[in-house]
Amino acid sequence: MPHTPSLPTPANPSAAGTTYHSAATIQAPAAKVWRVLMDFDSYDKWNTFTTRVSFPSAASASRPPIIGDVGDLDARIASPTATPNLTRVEISAVEVPREGEEGKVGAKYMICWKALGYPTWSLRPERVQEVEVLEPGEDGKERCEFRSWETMAGPLAAVVRRVVGGGLDGAFARMVQDLKSWMEGGMEGREE
Repeated sequence: MPHTPSLPTPANPSAAGTTYHSAATIQAPAAKVWRVLMDFDSYDKWNTFTTRVSFPSAASASRPPIIGDVGDLDARIASPTATPNLTRVEISAVEVPREGEEGKVGAKYMICWKALGYPTWSLRPERVQEVEVLEPGEDGKERCEFRSWETMAGPLAAVVRRVVGGGLDGAFARMVQDLKSWMEGGMEGREE
């Protein structure tokens, strides 16, 4: 079921359209979760929804992606074994806490990308991945909230909702659980 009300994105601050969303508390430092999210080469190891993400200009310059970088992603909507849908995307926002504030409660890391290839009057999808530092758990260990959502605006958003809406709901839930399991299972940083 799409999120109600719709959630805003950098290119759609009024939150017009339909949002697919999932979130989880992860028992790990936000900075570590952020590193995994920004390690696009590792997505195939933990992410059963978006199994491949590449931003060639960032990789060739040995730097993190910046606003305006264009790349590709493979999304497996129906299931982890579904044929991937190739989507061209452009980074629309990247935010990190100021130096010295990375571990403060409420500090947020965020990367957003919008899909390319659709006339903007017809469909404007934009995905947000956000990590927020939470108060330590009862055990005193660091934890964070990971939220991922995609808001689709335009008349074709209704068509997407009818055709693959249920699959997108499941895919976002799957990805959030994948990341939680990867981080809490101690897989982050290990070589296979």
